[in-house]
Amino acid sequence: MKKRFQKWLPKHKEVADHKHIQIFGQWLKDPNLWHFNRYSVATAFSVGLFCAIIPLPLQMLIAAGLSILFRANLLIAVALTWVTNPLTAIPVIVFNYEIGALILKMEAMPLNFGENFNILTGWHHIKNILGPFLLGCLVVSFTVALLGNLVVRALWRGYIVYHWRKRNKKRKETKN
Repeated sequence: MKKRFQKWLPKHKEVADHKHIQIFGQWLKDPNLWHFNRYSVATAFSVGLFCAIIPLPLQMLIAAGLSILFRANLLIAVALTWVTNPLTAIPVIVFNYEIGALILKMEAMPLNFGENFNILTGWHHIKNILGPFLLGCLVVSFTVALLGNLVVRALWRGYIVYHWRKRNKKRKETKN
């Protein structure tokens, strides 16, 4: 299964030679950044999903930096930042804001991103939205990162246990 997944990803030499990634220099030599093991993949899911949920510019560079810091698979972490993309960004922003408002026990104001949305005339609304939005981003991103990590670890463990049992069953059948 790992080999099938790896053939779709770019080679680590291609990524390491990319002009934007080269700012990380020697740190890119850590083998865990390129290997597919339970720790590096689960941690990459945490890093990638955390960065994806917080709508910051340069999410992929932040994910790359955090991958290096936490020794997570760089390719997976960077790829997962695309969970938020032009199609999903607005629903994620609205969801984060509503979660933050719920936690702060505030009434969520309707967010209008239509044609009439003007950042300058809407500044008085933005300062009322910013607190709940930032809190919602942190809560949702930490929650999604933790859940992503736990799900990957559980699936990885289940996959290994399944194959152990299958191998043991095959051994018993060949002995008889």
